[in-house]
This record gives sequence, structure tokens and C-alpha cells, in this order.
Amino acid sequence: MTSSVAALCAFNLDPRNTARIRASARGATTASAASPPVVYGPDDWNDGPASETCLPYMYGKTQSERRAWELAAASDGRWQLVTVLPSLVFGPTVCACASSESVAAVRGLMRNGGYGVPAVGRMGVPVVDVRDVAAVHCLAMVTSGASGRYIAHAHETTMYDCTQAVAARFRNYWPARLLLPFWMMWLLAPLAGLDRDMVWAMWGAPPRFDTRRTCADLSLSRWVPLEDSLEDMIRDMAGKGMVRLR
Repeated sequence: MTSSVAALCAFNLDPRNTARIRASARGATTASAASPPVVYGPDDWNDGPASETCLPYMYGKTQSERRAWELAAASDGRWQLVTVLPSLVFGPTVCACASSESVAAVRGLMRNGGYGVPAVGRMGVPVVDVRDVAAVHCLAMVTSGASGRYIAHAHETTMYDCTQAVAARFRNYWPARLLLPFWMMWLLAPLAGLDRDMVWAMWGAPPRFDTRRTCADLSLSRWVPLEDSLEDMIRDMAGKGMVRLR
């Protein structure tokens, strides 16, 4: 969102500019890492331990969105800001974006040449499909009366359950059978392509998000099922040569 903030700064310099501006932030800006299980809503902010050195991605997203709202407040009502806050985004990718968090997660699930992984950590994952995120973005832009922050989130799941969902759609895939203890997952995290601070942040039950305002204001009635998101993403990544299928 940093590039979006830079664009807002430039936009704000010209007093003739008026518009409704829709920006994408992240569900990480509402939920605090390793916090007790609560339900986060659009009024919540991530005031947890994230910093420039610990969970810098979460920290950067939070600071960028705060700055965007400061710029909106300083515009004297000339333009309106609406932000969309997606959780971890699964589904087909636009390109072979190897740096994406969700791509890294699915690559981890499809290790061992597409046969799967025997064990995973007890990590919670809040998930939404990319097509649902696109719908929320579009509706937030064109819906009369849309304002504030809209959470785009569909499922609370775990990495273990994700392996079961993949196995339900790909018969040659072996789902995880074991749950690794925290100390072992922490040690193995770099080998799995994960930062250790992210393992700490995701450990345990996934955060829960209240999407009632999103559904009511934008007239959304359903979210893409988790199994569909994973299957479509894996097939798309396989077609791009990013993972192997058996």
C-alpha cells in the first residue's frame, strides 16, 4: 500500500481533485499477532507487537493505511477513501508471482513433487478467494453510500485442514498426518520458506473477522468455498509451472 500512499500524497496536492478512492490494505491491519481469540471488526487496528524488525509486512501495511486515512482527513472532504482489508488471498494468480505469501503457502502444501507434506505446524489461516476480493473492491467503488473499511474474509482454517481440502480434490495428494510442535516448526521454518516471526504470529487458532458490514453494505451473500479456491489456485499454478501435480 506504500505506493498507494505516495499516489494519494500527489493527488492531495491539487485542490481541484475530487473522487472516491478505493485502496487495498490487509486484514493484518486489524488483527494483532498472537493475540487471544477474539472477533476483529472494521473499527479495530493492529496495535500488537509488529514493528520494523518483527512482522515488518504487517507493520508496514498498518502504518500505510493509517497514513492514507490521515491524508483523507486532510483533504477537507474533497475526496473519499474506502479501504478493502482481505485476509490471506487464495485463488488463481494473475502471473507467476513467486513473492506472494499465498503462493508461498500453496507451494509449501505441494512440496515433494506434488505428493504433499507428512506434517505441518498448528498454524491458523484466515482465507478469502481472490475473486471475492475483486468483487469487494468493485462494489466498494460503485456502491452508493459505501464508506470506511471493508473486511474481505471467508474462512477460518488451518494449514492442516488445507492439506485435507487439497486431498479431497487431488486423489494422488497425501494430506498431513501429523502436527508438529511449535519448537520443531520454529526450527524448520526457513526450510519451509517461512519467516520465524510469521510462524509465531500464525500459531494456534486463526483470527476471526466480522464481515457483516461488508455483506450488508455491498450486498454480498456468499463467499467462494475454500476447496474451490485451493483447487483453482493449484491448477493455475501448475499451468504456470510453479507447482507439480501427480
